[in-house]
Amino acid sequence: MNLSILIVNYNTRELLQQCLSSLEQEMQRAGCTYEVIVVDNASSDDSQTMVKQQFPWAVLVENSENIGFPKANNQVLKDCRGEFLFFLNPDTVVVPGSITSMMDFLNRHQEYGAVGPKITRPDGSIQLECACNFPDLWNMFCELTRLSHLFRQSPLFGRWRMTYWDHLDSRDVNCLLGAAIMMRRQIIDRIGPLDDYMYIEDVDLCYRILEDGWKIRYLSAAEIVHYDGASRKGSERFYQHYQIAWTGLWYFFKKHKGAGQAMTFRFMTSAFSLLGLILFSGGALLSPGRGKRFHSFIDKLQKAKVVFIWSISPPAYFKSNY
Repeated sequence: MNLSILIVNYNTRELLQQCLSSLEQEMQRAGCTYEVIVVDNASSDDSQTMVKQQFPWAVLVENSENIGFPKANNQVLKDCRGEFLFFLNPDTVVVPGSITSMMDFLNRHQEYGAVGPKITRPDGSIQLECACNFPDLWNMFCELTRLSHLFRQSPLFGRWRMTYWDHLDSRDVNCLLGAAIMMRRQIIDRIGPLDDYMYIEDVDLCYRILEDGWKIRYLSAAEIVHYDGASRKGSERFYQHYQIAWTGLWYFFKKHKGAGQAMTFRFMTSAFSLLGLILFSGGALLSPGRGKRFHSFIDKLQKAKVVFIWSISPPAYFKSNY
């Protein structure tokens, strides 16, 4: 079999339906053998029935609880039969020709272990995380101080998301976004499955692929539309994903950079999120009325608060309570 497509779903019924429809059309054009495996993490929106009724050709795995994205993928990895694996989010739409382009690239270039598409939002803007660098202390400093936002065209300050590059041409990169990554099945046998830390499993995967001696390619000719964060919208724990994301970053530092850098990262995060609490509180108090500016400060204040709480809490708490 040429390709195994893995989709982990949690309460994104309508978007999953749209994703599978785009996949069905794309794979009819591709002319290759493939399988689509949908792992449902105990959705409450009747996603399972929709898949069974409308897409009976997809393999559906139904979990009794939400075990998260990486664990759900690992659950079915051993049963995948494709030469290539394509990790795909359910809140995506495949642009025609994209899967074929990525498979063709890997077939032609045996030194590459993984390839990722250009990922755009519904408004057409590019999600820069689709091709970026690994987090390090300097990149995190620029992010926390917002230097990366103030000097987006600077290769010095915009290194993490590579904001100085428009992402319109193809090139070798360090890191791809987990919403859409195609890789060789044999690499999983060599480096092992996805790490089960949420929001860092794609970064960790790319890091280990490069360590194993492969190259990684960002392919701008391939495109996926990403409705980012759909499974979190409307949740009372909307902001907690920030805490989980920072936990993942801390874990990446600890795993790949050592305890010293991990500790420095936590201290730096604590200091700058506390400063953010002070500044955004002042901004909200000084904003006239309850307009857009006020609500912008409140949103930033809430984010700074949850990140500060994370920085002074045991990291394992936010992993185990996701």
